Amino acid sequence: MFNRIVVDETGQINSERVRALFQAHPVQINILLELGWSVRQHANGNVVLGQPDRRSDLRALPDCLLDGLLCSFTQQGSGGTPEPFIRATWPNVQLWPHWIYAFLIENTRIYEIFRKVIQGFSYGETLGAPQPETQHWLRITEELFYRMPAPFLISTVDSNIRPDQGATRRNGYWRMFGMELNHPTEKDQVYPLHKPDAANTEFVNVFENLLHHIYIGIINVSTTSGPNPTDDSSIFNFANQLRDMLLMRRQYGRLSREEYWFVCMMSWFHLTLEQDNPVVRDLRAEGPSPEQRLFNIAKRVGCPAHSKSEQFFRMAPLLSQLLNVIESDGVGRASDARILYDAAAPGSLRNLNFQIIADWEQSSGHNIRKRDYSNVK
Repeated sequence: MFNRIVVDETGQINSERVRALFQAHPVQINILLELGWSVRQHANGNVVLGQPDRRSDLRALPDCLLDGLLCSFTQQGSGGTPEPFIRATWPNVQLWPHWIYAFLIENTRIYEIFRKVIQGFSYGETLGAPQPETQHWLRITEELFYRMPAPFLISTVDSNIRPDQGATRRNGYWRMFGMELNHPTEKDQVYPLHKPDAANTEFVNVFENLLHHIYIGIINVSTTSGPNPTDDSSIFNFANQLRDMLLMRRQYGRLSREEYWFVCMMSWFHLTLEQDNPVVRDLRAEGPSPEQRLFNIAKRVGCPAHSKSEQFFRMAPLLSQLLNVIESDGVGRASDARILYDAAAPGSLRNLNFQIIADWEQSSGHNIRKRDYSNVK
């Protein structure tokens, strides 16, 4: 989410925009989150509630309140000079990342590592003295992501009934994917998690079967003589199973507000690691990639990052895109299966899927290319 705010016209992250974002007031960040919910992609009632084009019918802040809050923002005008920000200039096409993005990013242990960062800077000087720019970032991060949010905002997903956002995130991951995070609590204890019976415990099995058939399609796409084991019907069937199970959990727009908030949360930390910004430099954690910066920070605070963080960071946006396509009925017929493995097909996801297969194998230890079908259901 946040990386979409700071990219330039070429799609690259703009350092000045990142700096401005990290220097904003926490209230302004909350306003951006409310704006993102307000301009979310929202099709008419002909689209099933819960699909990517119509995630939720929950109301956003009234326009009059949102416009009043946005008065503190400026944007670059046509002549290059700052001018007041107008909500109507934001296109109504905001599609946020999938739940799987938050799950994969959190599996790096990024949230717990930055908890240690804030503790280190707040309790003493073990991490040194943070520069003013880093102090701004610390304030925003602690107020938005390590405390109960202010009431009535879209980020308010905890209460006396759900007092722990960590448990709420894990509940969402379990319901959507039948998976738990790969690390326990800060004290290495099993996380107190409510596991409802209504959960997609077959997600991994079905997803890996889909990836296997996509891989078969990729390596045989140019086969013109002899038998071709590519099975478009199986690809369609597995994609359809994924679509049905994911949308069942989203029936009537359930879990959409939680998904929005948690992907925003994880994208904030992900963005922090995208460049050698003042926060990274103050931690003496400069590096060539997000995972290397995370490893360096983890060493400083004594909280190890996951060894497969590189795969998690790379896979998160790719798998998010794939699952959004599947939930949008992008593989609604067997004839649509080619977009998943054929580079010549319009809107092809071939390269994306090839990378997902490689990263999923490395991070899970499961052999997708030589799939064991003894457990296929």
